[in-house]
Amino acid sequence: MPHLTGTPDEIRARIPAVLESWQFTRDNVLRSDLVEPELKQLCFRSVAEDPDVMDVSRFSEREQLGMIGSYVTTKLPSCIVPSIAALMHCSK
Repeated sequence: MPHLTGTPDEIRARIPAVLESWQFTRDNVLRSDLVEPELKQLCFRSVAEDPDVMDVSRFSEREQLGMIGSYVTTKLPSCIVPSIAALMHCSK
């Protein structure tokens, strides 16, 4: 994959919906108190594939869903993510 030049927001702005989605996530999840900081940190570590958190079985169900959801949405093609999100929602 070729390297894209520019700041992260400049790259996201190439597709306006991507920038809008990022801004929504940043404002409503990352910067808000909707999710406690500890769970956000676990999700970040999962996306970064930190070996200390990759065995999700030792975490609570809520932590597992957050970590798996974060990992999946950043690692899989976007066409697959809505189907997985629907399955996760249905499992409640």
